[in-house]
Amino acid sequence: MDILTILSLVGGGAGSLITITTFITLFCKPLREKFVAWIRKITDKASVDESIANINDKIDKLTELVEKTIQQNENLQEEMEKQSLALQASLRDSILDLYYKCTERGSITMFEKQNLDELYKRYTDLKGNHFIEDCYKEMIALPKRN
Repeated sequence: MDILTILSLVGGGAGSLITITTFITLFCKPLREKFVAWIRKITDKASVDESIANINDKIDKLTELVEKTIQQNENLQEEMEKQSLALQASLRDSILDLYYKCTERGSITMFEKQNLDELYKRYTDLKGNHFIEDCYKEMIALPKRN
């Protein structure tokens, strides 16, 4: 697996974890209130108040953790986007270098074609533009040279 696939899986997993945790956090207050009402019926008020304080502290800590995780996920997404754009620019540069070299020479070697195919595949995976597609088509049409 390449690095983009791994980063995508990690980002997706982190996003799913955040979504599940947020969902639980949103419904904790209604569940907590029902639980506290039930506890009050079966125990004395002093121990219930202490239990409520402990539960509230735990929920506050969980909320802080979820907020930090959401911020970290947003930062990771931003960084991945920057790296993706940088990789796309690097691939574009490599394809253009090969394009100018081959068109000036008027032919393409089998090794250059294999390299071009791989570069172009990765470039399109990153949703590159049509300018490079036009260059790719021109190079593929060039006469092959050993």
